[in-house]
Amino acid sequence: MVALAEQPNHKMVIVVDEDIGVFNEAEVLWATITQTRWDKDLTIMPRVQSVRNWLGDACVIIDATLPEGVPDFPEKTIFPKRSLITSEKGSKASIKLSKQQ
Repeated sequence: MVALAEQPNHKMVIVVDEDIGVFNEAEVLWATITQTRWDKDLTIMPRVQSVRNWLGDACVIIDATLPEGVPDFPEKTIFPKRSLITSEKGSKASIKLSKQQ
């Protein structure tokens, strides 16, 4: 809540566990995709901000922490570096696709 009040540009806060690197977008996204129960872990807070009226005044908090009481929850997946899309690989793929069209 403090993050939303302190920074008028923030529209979303994602809460993660300690084993997730908060500055590592891939880890935060992984936690959001795999650990968020979208029917329970999403809180929309209306009337929080009024800086940009065209975006509305609501903000969202996503709880991407490990769900409590879930037996046998899978361990964190570590992707091999060769499988990750780097900016260099992405550029090469874009060029290849544009040549095919």
